[in-house]
Amino acid sequence: DLLPEEVLCMIFDLLRLEYVKNASLTCRRWNNIIFLGPYVKRFQFKIELSNQRNPTEDQSMYFKRRMQNVVDYVNHTKRCYRQLSLTLESIEPDYFQSIWECLHPKVTENIYSLKLSLYDVDSQDTIRLLAETVPLMPNLRSLSIPRCYFRYPADDQTIVLRSSSVQCVKLEERMKIEIDMPELESYEGPPGALRNQPLGFDKLKHVKVSEFYCNPCQFRNVETLIVYNLTDARFVEICNTCTALKELRIWHRIDIAYPDTLKQITKLSNLRRLSFRRIKRKGFDFCLDLSDLSQLEDVDLGETVFHYVKQIRLPKTIRYLRVRVTDTNQNELIQYITGSLTQLKNLWLLYGVDPNWRRGNRNGSVDKNKIKALHNLTQLKELTFEVARLYGWIFIDMDDLMHQLRVLRLWLCKHDGDGPVFPMVANLTIEEQIPLICEEDSCSEDSSEEYE
Repeated sequence: DLLPEEVLCMIFDLLRLEYVKNASLTCRRWNNIIFLGPYVKRFQFKIELSNQRNPTEDQSMYFKRRMQNVVDYVNHTKRCYRQLSLTLESIEPDYFQSIWECLHPKVTENIYSLKLSLYDVDSQDTIRLLAETVPLMPNLRSLSIPRCYFRYPADDQTIVLRSSSVQCVKLEERMKIEIDMPELESYEGPPGALRNQPLGFDKLKHVKVSEFYCNPCQFRNVETLIVYNLTDARFVEICNTCTALKELRIWHRIDIAYPDTLKQITKLSNLRRLSFRRIKRKGFDFCLDLSDLSQLEDVDLGETVFHYVKQIRLPKTIRYLRVRVTDTNQNELIQYITGSLTQLKNLWLLYGVDPNWRRGNRNGSVDKNKIKALHNLTQLKELTFEVARLYGWIFIDMDDLMHQLRVLRLWLCKHDGDGPVFPMVANLTIEEQIPLICEEDSCSEDSSEEYE
């Protein structure tokens, strides 16, 4: 009991939460240190209330008792929680208001983080009430509404969430909402919520949206942009305006209308990470020349097939590369990688996009003689084969390559032959994910299975 508070907190940090809770029962001093001071930030005040849509009398009484227990606890607790998580299901607006009135301002004036999940709520009254009270939470830094499933009334209006302190926002994609938060640094949610910010987003650094149809000038300082799809015009706007970007990730594809569109990417001189699933174009060849991006280290080219090596140019700074390999480009591609990307530490080779082997993915064969050249990548530590066919003793006579690796991954691969799949090498971690499929000769031609 004579230990100073700072030392006690260091000891508590080494314990799991349940043990810290037990420690709080030791004496009043420890309880006050854990729950009434800054250390309480390690805990989350979590409330979950669920009612039936058409409850019986007993179910309704049970729900009311649970809700009253929450209200009583909040009214009597002295704990100053920093994190609040509230999950409500099939709650009438009047019930929500009763719960919220006991939380605000007693609990909400102290919280740094608020997470609100709503299921089957009849109207937007709960969000309107939230919009009225969020500006009154002086310490709030993070606002998350990841689940908000409710029926919109016919005359619904867009609600504006305002805060002068919130820095991080995560919203459910279908919410009809706008935000006015000049301190915002990170945003994930519907793109429409960003359209009408009066003062712009000077501090916004990280954005994750399904579409990009906002004014790019609002995002001139953004460093990370994650978007589902990009059109030709939007891609050009981003390259011209968002020159502070360090990471650009396109979940699905870039739709390219003109051969010169991809040349605009050289304007993103600060780019360090680039990824996309595929490039869609209409009847013309293209070249992805990234060689001038001197800070680029991480590139994921997804399922895009580069039939000729001249279609792609990468800077020598690349540390991670994921690229599609086919029977026609395997030789040239491996030669290019081993000859040009000497700083590569992590190589991910995608041999196919359909692991349903009964359908016959004929582009997935690994050519042992060609991948032997990978031992020239002296910095290579991680190697992944994805959706590949491995024949026979695929890793025999590859001691130089195997001994320098630290991780070998076989992701959704199939091994044909009697030889061992895995090399016996010390200090090599082998990770395997097997495709969930049945044998070819035991399945009908039209059958199929889902896998993850």
